[in-house]
Amino acid sequence: MNFRIQWHKKALKELHEIPRKNAEQLILKAKELASDPIKSSAPLSGCKHRKLRAGDYRAILEVIPKKRLVRILKVSHRKNIYKKLKKS
Repeated sequence: MNFRIQWHKKALKELHEIPRKNAEQLILKAKELASDPIKSSAPLSGCKHRKLRAGDYRAILEVIPKKRLVRILKVSHRKNIYKKLKKS
């Protein structure tokens, strides 16, 4: 059974602000999460979140196995994404 992918409202807004090519890459990678989010993403040290890489852009996500749900929380350039994560 596949996981559902849920984009947070803020992540969708951030997705529209990045270059189209990178946004398309992230969307394709996010679709891969549905089959196995643990193998398709990498853990973030020091927290329960995971990251998805696509070129120079990253998505921060949360996997909820009991609900078979992946929530994509943030999208940004790799140099900024971790700073934004610390602020929230």
